[in-house]
Amino acid sequence: MITVTEEEARTHFEELLDTVQRESVTITRQGRDAAVLVSPLEMQDLLGASFKQISVVEAFENYFAKSDGAIGK
Repeated sequence: MITVTEEEARTHFEELLDTVQRESVTITRQGRDAAVLVSPLEMQDLLGASFKQISVVEAFENYFAKSDGAIGK
């Protein structure tokens, strides 16, 4: 992942659009991370992973919700 300042991002935006197809780009503002540019494919992967994580957590919670009453009986 590369890091550029807000000013560099403005000046070289077209280049950043090309770069983000190969690697993520962090944009800083006043020395702090302000945004991260990712390719559409990487974003799709991130959203898919997030959805899977939520599904696993829900399945885990449902499993233990069903078994709560059964323990020790």
